[in-house]
Amino acid sequence: MTTTQQEVRQMPKSYLSEAEIQEYIKIGREDLLYKEQSRRAGNAGDSKTSWEWLAYTTLSAGALNMLKRVAGLQYVLDKGLNVEPAIAEYGEEWLKNG
Repeated sequence: MTTTQQEVRQMPKSYLSEAEIQEYIKIGREDLLYKEQSRRAGNAGDSKTSWEWLAYTTLSAGALNMLKRVAGLQYVLDKGLNVEPAIAEYGEEWLKNG
């Protein structure tokens, strides 16, 4: 049996209480849970963990494009962000114009 990368990937350090986490799960908003984890990690000065949580979310094409313009395509890719929304919006050329 093979194990995929997603299956062995450990969740980043949590900045929310178990009760807070369960509230997000209860309402079916894991996407908001990950964004809140990212925000809290950033507020705590833990930018590495903040980016790790952000990689679990799906950012809008516009947000990805802005980040690409500010920091560069390689930076976006290195952070492990899901670039599918940008590709869907701007086409495959978006990956080539880094």
